[in-house]
Amino acid sequence: MKLKGDLSYKIVLTDTLRKELKKLLRETLEEFLDPDFGLELRGEVKLALEKSLQEKEEGKTYPYEELR
Repeated sequence: MKLKGDLSYKIVLTDTLRKELKKLLRETLEEFLDPDFGLELRGEVKLALEKSLQEKEEGKTYPYEELR
């Protein structure tokens, strides 16, 4: 994240925090897929969420380094 001037900041997440944020994002996006919510996900976002949900159901998990 760049700010005015020559200052730059990097956000570093611990594995636990990263996993929790990913879990919260997945749960939030799952709600968006509910037809009653009235929002349609498209393209890469929809494909990525569907893949993530499928992997969750199959019990697959991947270390962070493999996702980079």
